[in-house]
Amino acid sequence: MASYDVLCGKRNTTKEVLMHKLTDVTGIIVSIFGVGALLAGLILTGQHGIKGEIHGMKVDIADLQQRTARIEVQLSLLLEAWNIDKPDSPTAAGK
Repeated sequence: MASYDVLCGKRNTTKEVLMHKLTDVTGIIVSIFGVGALLAGLILTGQHGIKGEIHGMKVDIADLQQRTARIEVQLSLLLEAWNIDKPDSPTAAGK
């Protein structure tokens, strides 16, 4: 930032430079705590099985868990069918 200001012929006082740096650091810290709070809220919401709200968007955690379980079952069936088709798999040989 200082090099940009030097190129433009603008000189900042030490106080202005410190305020810019403080604002940047504060923004980073607030962002980190915001993400942590969002994750904690999602975890707590998921544990109690109630509806959560993220940035005005309603999310039904129980519905998401059901969909995830269905996808897991479909993937396991697909993998099982894939293993049966392989000649050297234990399920193909009837073991």
